[in-house]
Amino acid sequence: MVSSYKHKTKENFNKLAKVNFNEKEVTLFFKKNNWPEIEAIKFYIFIKSKKWKTDKWKIIAKIFVKKNYKLEEPKPTSPISGYLDRIEKLKKNNQL
Repeated sequence: MVSSYKHKTKENFNKLAKVNFNEKEVTLFFKKNNWPEIEAIKFYIFIKSKKWKTDKWKIIAKIFVKKNYKLEEPKPTSPISGYLDRIEKLKKNNQL
């Protein structure tokens, strides 16, 4: 008998997005949109190097092009970072 936690974990693992694109698909998508092929290769290598398992790579590619062919990893933030910023602003304005 499998514990419910283990069963749920296995179920969720199976639901994760699969990498369902390859370099050829990416280059065809870039050619179709009249974007440079070399940028398609750079984009593909970047996505693969980060081991992102996403089925929304076309959306990410459009963002890549809008940002002038630059992609960056999202900056990590803590759950209270916005709260701390507001406290500091209030202190500066002598409202706290």
